[in-house]
Amino acid sequence: MLDRSGREGLPQPRSGEIAAIAAGTGLTVPGSAPGEAGGLGFSPAELLYAVLRHRKLIITFLLASLAAALIYTALQPSVYQGLSRMEVMPETVKAVQDFQMVRDNNQDRAVMTAREWLVSGDVAKRVGGDLNLSQNEAFMAQMVGKPANGLFARFFRSDTGSKIARIPLSQRQEMVVARLRSMLTVRPIPGTNIVELQYRDETPALAASIADQYIKSYIGQRMDQTATASSGARDLIQEQVAEVKSKLENAEAKLINYARDNNLRLDENNNSLLQADIVATNNALHEVEKQRIEQQHHVIVINQGNAASLPQVLENKGIQQLRDRMSDLRAQYQSNLAVMKPAMPEMRQLQARMQETQQELGRALQTATDTVKLIFSETLAREKALKARLEELENQRSNLMSNSITYTILKRDADSLRAQYQNLLNKLNEVGVTADMRMPVASIVERSLPPKSPVSPRLWINLAVAAVIALMLATATVYIIELLSNSFSQPDQVEATLQVPLLGVVPAIDPTQLREAAKDVKSSLSEAYRSLRTSIQFSGADGAPAVLGVTSTEPGEGKTTTSWRLAHEFAGLGLRVLVIDADMRKPSMHRYFGTGHAAGLSNLLTSQGLTEELGRVVHKTADPNLFFISSGPMPPNPADLLTSARMGMIVESCRNAFDVTIIDCPPVIGLADAPLIGRITDATLLVVSSRNVSRKAAANAAKRLRSTGSVLIGAVLNKFSVDRFDYNYEYRYVYYNSYYNYGDKQASLEDQNDGGNSEKKANPGSRGWAARARGAVTDLVSRYQQHTRNG
Repeated sequence: MLDRSGREGLPQPRSGEIAAIAAGTGLTVPGSAPGEAGGLGFSPAELLYAVLRHRKLIITFLLASLAAALIYTALQPSVYQGLSRMEVMPETVKAVQDFQMVRDNNQDRAVMTAREWLVSGDVAKRVGGDLNLSQNEAFMAQMVGKPANGLFARFFRSDTGSKIARIPLSQRQEMVVARLRSMLTVRPIPGTNIVELQYRDETPALAASIADQYIKSYIGQRMDQTATASSGARDLIQEQVAEVKSKLENAEAKLINYARDNNLRLDENNNSLLQADIVATNNALHEVEKQRIEQQHHVIVINQGNAASLPQVLENKGIQQLRDRMSDLRAQYQSNLAVMKPAMPEMRQLQARMQETQQELGRALQTATDTVKLIFSETLAREKALKARLEELENQRSNLMSNSITYTILKRDADSLRAQYQNLLNKLNEVGVTADMRMPVASIVERSLPPKSPVSPRLWINLAVAAVIALMLATATVYIIELLSNSFSQPDQVEATLQVPLLGVVPAIDPTQLREAAKDVKSSLSEAYRSLRTSIQFSGADGAPAVLGVTSTEPGEGKTTTSWRLAHEFAGLGLRVLVIDADMRKPSMHRYFGTGHAAGLSNLLTSQGLTEELGRVVHKTADPNLFFISSGPMPPNPADLLTSARMGMIVESCRNAFDVTIIDCPPVIGLADAPLIGRITDATLLVVSSRNVSRKAAANAAKRLRSTGSVLIGAVLNKFSVDRFDYNYEYRYVYYNSYYNYGDKQASLEDQNDGGNSEKKANPGSRGWAARARGAVTDLVSRYQQHTRNG
């Protein structure tokens, strides 16, 4: 693109391009884009770095909490725990009607019920009464006096007996119940009917005895309660039985008297016999009708001439014998007929016998058929008689029902009272049997022994809890600090906040050692500025910008030092470099070059001639390629002078006369000078001080520069503490001091021949455990970041 002067401007470099350029020159730019590791996102490495940054605060919280835990543990009295176990026996057997036994398998409900009973106030009150704890001085002293043991008990003594005596008995009993309930723990063991009781007390013997007494008191109270309930229920049911029995007797007497007065026949259950007669007559009539239908069929068969097929005939032995005899005679006659003639005497005799047998068979058949008809006639007569009887009974029942409403009411009352009386008798029997079969509701499985060692206070648990609390408080504090921290503490934040490439990171140097570090070409400061110079050279397509403005957000961020050192680095390449101190409000560049500022930029902006004045105000420095123009006398209106056309002419003249012109601009915030200068420069470099300027202010400064047309090529993070413990881990692969000092110590020929082992032999213990741990952590972080980039 073209800038305002018509020259080809500098394209805004992308973060990826800057990273590639820096990689080729030895400068590594962490976090090439916002949102990567170390940017706006979250990663385990960021958490590790936050911990390392605030390690002193975390250690302080941890040590304070551990000390508090130690003091708390020393002040607390020793508490012992008595442990007892009991087995709950559910009431699974109960008497019902006819003494049948039914089992209830809901044992879990019985166990939970027992637990609720044990933690109730009634059982605690009974335990206190059974052990007379309200009069036990050792027990009461835990509530009204000093602890029985512990640090207080060693240094303080108090008369607790008089204090206990002054407390009313009722209040002491309430205190005992409250103490017992607060120190008791009841835990059902899953899958069993066993309940575990744990009681804590400052006296071992009391802890064991109270744990055992809880089970005994619970069993006794439940037994007493069951017995009382059974006795009361039996008395109540007996009263009801007597009352219902009296009512039943009166009802039955009324029913019998009414039946006698109205000529009603009753059975032993006071029921009317009329209905029974109707039922019996109806059943008899039904049977007679069945017989009549069967016999009528037989008569029809006889009338049809098939009497020989009747069952009565076929089953008649006499008729069967006659038929057999007739068959024998016919067979004999047919056999004799073959040799004899019918007229012969023997044949005639056989014929006579056959005729006689046939007549007997006919008479037998007639007798059988007559019998069937006779029985049929009798059946008809019985059927008729039963029908008449049934009709008569029905008439009687109709008359009885129409005239016996009172009888029905009396009978219903008697039946109801009889059923109620029977139910009460069953319940009375059930209560009596249950009372006789009463079993204990629980039994002791394990008795408590006096504990030998206390269960609290536990030092390690208290220390662990204190450590957790300390870590939580430290985490909250660190979070608030990080949340409220609005400065640049990490290089990645520069790109994420300003949306410009990070061209370099300058380590923090003691101001008194600044010139010495600048003279040392192998110092970390010199290496950092050389890397910054290289990044600026690769920031545009045509190399370094001809006119570079250097500014900062606020004063004191190191923009003047950066301009001074960049000028020396560019001059070291053999380029003609001019440095212009444009900070006419607070000039300081002349101190770095050791010159005055009686004549400078302000003179050029106010004079008429340019060429003559320019030659007069340009100062030569110790470097033959480096020249300097001071700010000159302080004018009353610097912004007006910088907006004049003469400022553009001066910059254009410098661009033509020098290879690189570096303008030290005033800060951006609150002033219009830097944005005005940025409009006429080829590029602007923003200096950001680590842990000094707020991120919001720097972002506003970058936004303001862009809004006025300045070409912001990037930013440099100044005064970065690369020696900080957390930064040394996070950016060790980029900014570790030994990186800038690479090559200072050349291996000797002997070391090379020895494979580099001579130094190890000379210093076998040079790397202690701290160095090894640091190397391990650094290696782990490097692997994680490499994995993040590849993933």
